[in-house]
Amino acid sequence: MIITNLKFNKKGTFDIYVDDVYICDIDDETVYKMSIKKGDEVSEEFLSEIKNISQVQGAKRAGARMLSASMKSRYDFEIKLVQKGFDKGAVKQAADFFEEKGFLNDAAYAKAFVADALTLKKQGAAKIRMTLKSKGISGDIIDALLADADEAEEENLKTIVEKEMARMPVRDKKHVDKLKRKLYSRGYEIGDITSAINEAGGENFEK
Repeated sequence: MIITNLKFNKKGTFDIYVDDVYICDIDDETVYKMSIKKGDEVSEEFLSEIKNISQVQGAKRAGARMLSASMKSRYDFEIKLVQKGFDKGAVKQAADFFEEKGFLNDAAYAKAFVADALTLKKQGAAKIRMTLKSKGISGDIIDALLADADEAEEENLKTIVEKEMARMPVRDKKHVDKLKRKLYSRGYEIGDITSAINEAGGENFEK
């Protein structure tokens, strides 16, 4: 098997062709370090090695674009790269790389997520916990972040209830129950919801 072409592409990497068939692309540093040249005879082992290098480099490039757009949990980062077609081994190496550099940090991601969920989205702890678990965040990290969230959650619930009840067309059982379902779907506990509604006068709905 012969490298029949080594072609620089628009991505800034080199496309490698063996026996006139495209194999993969790799960066110029790898071309230099491995002394890859047009006309070289190569083995199956060599091709396997450069394919793996190509996968890792591609995963890192795609990962960098994702992380420049928004923070990610490691689990989400890996899932999205696999969905883009990168093999799991290359994805793990890319994730390890960004984690070592500090660009992937589950604790920092979860802290920012909780702050956003409480402050902007006004979500309850149950929904926040469920969402973070789905993103692969460990229970210890979630517990630590939500340990002091009770006061903020209570204030959010009170604010939402007062706002919703103020614009309620009729304060009857049907509308109050609808409000309870809405708040429950946002992650608030049913006991807390009932208490907040009662404090806002919701226990006096028409029968």
